[in-house]
Amino acid sequence: MNLILIAFGEKIENHYQAVYSILTFLSSAIIERIIIVTDNPDMYEFLEDHVIVSAVDSNTMESWRGRSDFFWRIKIKAIEQAVNLVDSGHVLYVDSDTFLYSDLTEIRDGLASGKTYMHVCEHVLHQAPGRTMRKMWKTLGGNEYFGFKIGNNTEMWNAGVIGIPAHKASEILSKVLVLCDRLCETDAPNRLLEQLAFSIVLSSDGCLSASSHCIGHYWGNKPEWNKYISIFLVASKLKKNSVVDDVAVITEQGIPNIPLYIKKHKLADMLRRVAARIDSVYRSGKAGWR
Repeated sequence: MNLILIAFGEKIENHYQAVYSILTFLSSAIIERIIIVTDNPDMYEFLEDHVIVSAVDSNTMESWRGRSDFFWRIKIKAIEQAVNLVDSGHVLYVDSDTFLYSDLTEIRDGLASGKTYMHVCEHVLHQAPGRTMRKMWKTLGGNEYFGFKIGNNTEMWNAGVIGIPAHKASEILSKVLVLCDRLCETDAPNRLLEQLAFSIVLSSDGCLSASSHCIGHYWGNKPEWNKYISIFLVASKLKKNSVVDDVAVITEQGIPNIPLYIKKHKLADMLRRVAARIDSVYRSGKAGWR
């Protein structure tokens, strides 16, 4: 099984999240190869004995956004590049803000039998909460795109994990890419369209299953996880740990009991942003305070 990650941009958090995710998966003998597609290959040099680094430049990333200039189309193209790079084995893509916490045997066996995987089903599309999802349903509901009907049974799955059997990988990724492009041509909010495209294509044969029983995804609580991971990696550096040492530490200590999701309150978030802005202005002296 090939593990695939992507990590782009200058934000250091994107990269140390990916490193920690890789370290958790290195404990599994089921993972045969790990490929990371990135525009910052230097960040991963210390993993060179354990990871295949597939470097991309800004021009390639720009072209991957397609005619609709959709950022998350990059995700589909990056997975496609990694699949073409190794050209064999089942595909297990994970977002950088994930970790392995249990055995992958069930997923390996499921992929071998033709199942596909995403992280978890979040909503039936027409019942999904939030303005974005309601507008998405209003625009897309009842219509057909690239042979896929979006109806009352259409589900939105979380795309933090994507598992595809080896023999289906190229065909499925091609379909997802075309469907994503077709959806981007509509007036639907595009923030989650690549996720919807994966959800529709992977569920089309009725064999889509969840992977949350063994892979955690902390998209809803990145600040706490980022703090933990940064401390872990700094401690590793100070102790001059090897990659093998880090994997052993994670295996021995286990995954920390930090919530994966914390409900945010809009008013509290707004007040925090206002306070941060006031503090920034004060410190810069632009307000004339002394």
